[in-house]
Amino acid sequence: MRLEYSTLGPLEVRRGPGAVPVPGGNQRKLLLALVLEPNRSVSRDQLIDALWGERPPAQAKNALQVHVSALRDLLEVGADRGAVIATTPTGYQLNAPEETIDSRRFERLAAEGRAALFAGEAELAARLLAEAEGLWRGPALVDVAYAEFAAHEAARLEELRLNTFEDLADAELALGRHEQLVPRLQSFVGSEPLRERARAQLMLALYRAGRQSDALAEYRAARETLVEEIGIEPGPALQELERSILVQDERLAAPPSRATTRWVELPAAPTPLLGRERELAEAGELLRSGQARLLTLTGPGGIGKTRLATEMGRAVAAEDHRGAVFVDLSHLSDPGLVASTIANALRLSAGGRPLEEALVDALAEEPPLVVLDNFEQLTEAAPLLGRLLGSSPELQLLVTSRAVLHLAGEHEFPVGPLALPELADDEEAARSAPAVALFVARAQAAKRDFKLSAENVADVVALCTALDALPLAIELAAARVKILSPCELLARFGKRLELPAAVQDAPERHRTLRAAIDSSYDLLDDTERRLFAHLSVFVGGWRLEAAEIVCGGDGLDDVLPVLGSLADKSLVVDTGSHERRFTMLQIVREYALERLTEAGEESDLRRRHASYFAGVAEEGEPELNGPSQDVWTKRLDAERDNFRAALAFALDSDDGLTALRLAGALRRLWQLHADLSEGRAALEAALAAAPDAPLISRAKALNGLGVLAAEDGDIEGAERAFEESLDVARRLDDDERRMAVLTNLGNIAFFRQDYDRARDLYDEGARLAAKLGSTFNAATATHDLGLIELALGNVGAAIERCEEALELARIGGTPQLVAACLRSLAAAIVIRGALERAQALVEESLSIVRRLNEPRAVAECLETAAGIAAAGGQGARAAALFGAAEAVLESIGTSRTPERQPWIDVYQEAARLKLEPGRFEEEQARGRALTLDEAIELATSGEVPVRS
Repeated sequence: MRLEYSTLGPLEVRRGPGAVPVPGGNQRKLLLALVLEPNRSVSRDQLIDALWGERPPAQAKNALQVHVSALRDLLEVGADRGAVIATTPTGYQLNAPEETIDSRRFERLAAEGRAALFAGEAELAARLLAEAEGLWRGPALVDVAYAEFAAHEAARLEELRLNTFEDLADAELALGRHEQLVPRLQSFVGSEPLRERARAQLMLALYRAGRQSDALAEYRAARETLVEEIGIEPGPALQELERSILVQDERLAAPPSRATTRWVELPAAPTPLLGRERELAEAGELLRSGQARLLTLTGPGGIGKTRLATEMGRAVAAEDHRGAVFVDLSHLSDPGLVASTIANALRLSAGGRPLEEALVDALAEEPPLVVLDNFEQLTEAAPLLGRLLGSSPELQLLVTSRAVLHLAGEHEFPVGPLALPELADDEEAARSAPAVALFVARAQAAKRDFKLSAENVADVVALCTALDALPLAIELAAARVKILSPCELLARFGKRLELPAAVQDAPERHRTLRAAIDSSYDLLDDTERRLFAHLSVFVGGWRLEAAEIVCGGDGLDDVLPVLGSLADKSLVVDTGSHERRFTMLQIVREYALERLTEAGEESDLRRRHASYFAGVAEEGEPELNGPSQDVWTKRLDAERDNFRAALAFALDSDDGLTALRLAGALRRLWQLHADLSEGRAALEAALAAAPDAPLISRAKALNGLGVLAAEDGDIEGAERAFEESLDVARRLDDDERRMAVLTNLGNIAFFRQDYDRARDLYDEGARLAAKLGSTFNAATATHDLGLIELALGNVGAAIERCEEALELARIGGTPQLVAACLRSLAAAIVIRGALERAQALVEESLSIVRRLNEPRAVAECLETAAGIAAAGGQGARAAALFGAAEAVLESIGTSRTPERQPWIDVYQEAARLKLEPGRFEEEQARGRALTLDEAIELATSGEVPVRS
């Protein structure tokens, strides 16, 4: 027979109907110290401190052991030694289900009652809150109220008791019980005269009972007490209530009496619903407005569909003053039993008639909102729901299912993961993000002293992200903080599918993440299971074409309908982008990958995946040097994770040629986004893995390696790669390849200020461009020659070359080349004092490179704008822009190319001359601290943002 512990008043322990006498003194103290932290090891030092404080006896540990033994004699009658009070490596632990401790039961009922109150379900709230209040027999922990170990908990429970009384008063006011409530509120206010919420409740109850003068007198008494006791006026809410009573505001009237037939049968939530305000509002509006009579909440297991549906049903029923019934279908596998299960939930007897006919009649007039939970394994019974909806235009069905029902009039409402913090969010903003808030709430339920802090916030955010912000996953992980820190949990993420249940009464399908996904996988047919496994080879999502090419064939000839079915069953997510893409939650993908490995198909699928994405990279490569550059940049950006996975597999499987195809084709993408280290490492690894690759492939890769090395500031490494590439191009007699390498070698000479050699190389490249009819390369060579003239101080020639290059780039170049020509021309004409045109040119360049996400080019635009500001006498603005540009370069781990430095030196000095000593460095530091948006605003508006 289990033990029950009562601490809301003098300590009582009961075994069944009989009391267990616990002696006073240290034995009682010891038991209470253990009851405060049930099912958790309490250290010997902590218990010694609770019993004796700062003056423990010399043999305190032995004395403690004696008291533990005595308690075991009392509590473990008929049980194994240590079954109730267990010895742990560091101390002792009371094994007691939380429902056996009245304070824990009180907290649960209070939370459930408050949640029902917030949902507008006043009757349920009143019942739960009254039950919670009825557990109190006196002050909490009164036996040890002044002991240091219990004082804080006693005060916390007392405050919670007061809040619960006020919640109960709100519920009873909502039910029209104001007259019965007045004497209880008067007694409460007499003992707690400073609680304004209770004063407001008493004023409202008196007013509704027809006692307006008494209600106003209560306000005057409240004001007098507050002013005399703590020197403050009543709060705005109490003042507003007084004004409303004076004018007899209609909004203060008692609520209309509710029909006794209104019947709400929805499960009470054990914890508040967090982070679903938007979904509650949007889906609730579909029901309240009548737009949806059949609303299906879809999503994978563990996403929180049941909880959302329950709270939605409660809110809609309360607002519309209608009934609501919950029908649990999770235990059914036979579609033929759905009708009888609905009838049982409605407490309907067929009376010898056909069951469906009885249901139709019962739902014909004033039907409740029917919440049907876990319909996914019963979709063959979906037509029954259509027939029920036809029985009454007032009937509404709210269904949770991992698969859509495909019924006429069905509104699907996908339930997604909880929102995560933004990358730039601080600790306070991260705390309010729904995923983090849920983790913290559940962690504190498991470990009361858990706190989100500056030290652990990054780990908690990373943990929630790794868990796909899936509510079930977060709850399972948060329950482990009793034994593992967030950092340690994050380090153990290889076994996230096996995270154990947080509570013993969780449904079987929610015991682990694996069980949640198992229950969805079991609903698939063989073809769906095969495609589900195959799709796990993609990383970060895929397009339909990719799925058809990589996963099709061998019995999967028509991928589209099977993919659609997986999306219907919430195992695949349609991202809803302009170009349709699909993805899986990472946890679902991990499960699918296990299935692929079990089937022995992983290597074959990865090989097909690598080959396909090598082709995608090669298709996009020339487009990155053409007018569709920005379109293809976005398209290839979306496949970044797939490219990385394909490259890693090619290298790991000794497929050097595929690795070289990928790395060579991706060079331009890495350059555009300044992913220099990643690109160099990939190209070096691919070249080493493919020593016997065709010469054309090696020449291309070597040239790409040189470009990235130069951008990264490694001029010697770049020159070696270019020279080797040029040698291969000459052996191949490949003019196009030679042209590209000659231009790049010209850049190296330019960086070294060897202008004669640079001009010779650029001229040779320009001749080849003319021979090949390449407008792009002609524009590039002309632009480079213009930069030489600018570096030599030949401003007129520089402007002429840059104007010509810009014209050619607009005809046959890329947006990136157009932007480069614009800012180079701006840098030249600013010397001639054409500041207005220079500013317009740099703003056009900035708009292009911002769209292309080219951080190095953004930095060069900011530097050019800084020069324009300095030339215009705006020294402070110029200094801030120079600082902002340096911050952008540092953020991508690089520095400016050397040929720009002389121009920058001139305008930095010009800015300094406009400022008092030390001011330039101050403004430069201010610029470094700007966000990118603030820096761009500064470059384009001329106003220095003031940061708060």
